Amino acid sequence: MYLILFLCIPLVIALVLIKATEKRNKKRYEGFLRAVRDGSEKAAPQTAGFEIVMAQGAKDMISTVAGYERIQTGYASLPSFIVRYRENELYIMAVPCPSLGSMEPDPDFILHITADQLKEVKFGPMGKVAFYFKDSKKFKPYIKEFARRVHGT
Repeated sequence: MYLILFLCIPLVIALVLIKATEKRNKKRYEGFLRAVRDGSEKAAPQTAGFEIVMAQGAKDMISTVAGYERIQTGYASLPSFIVRYRENELYIMAVPCPSLGSMEPDPDFILHITADQLKEVKFGPMGKVAFYFKDSKKFKPYIKEFARRVHGT
């Protein structure tokens, strides 16, 4: 009898701790999703109701157009990105200082892409995505101006 009681008490304590941890993690996750949704909708209100995907910056996540400086300079570290999408359009927003409680996209780093602008989208290893634009001659000056604004030159 005492042996069964001795074995049941640690089991009950373990189950209570597991449930408490699950509840805390669920609250933390919901708070993070709310921060992502609120931050992105504050930066780009037209994205309300869009699906959300988080992405981590890679060395050339906002890629260099041949001959231009990297757009990401100015950040102490590579930002996270909030990608909001639906049907034929997506918004990519850079978040320079992400945290669990606050995800505030940089208003100078919001890129809006629609399906009619794209010639091709390629998926690479480890989740890399490459966008190829139909009219790259039109897009290069846009990126150049975008980089100039960001760098302040």
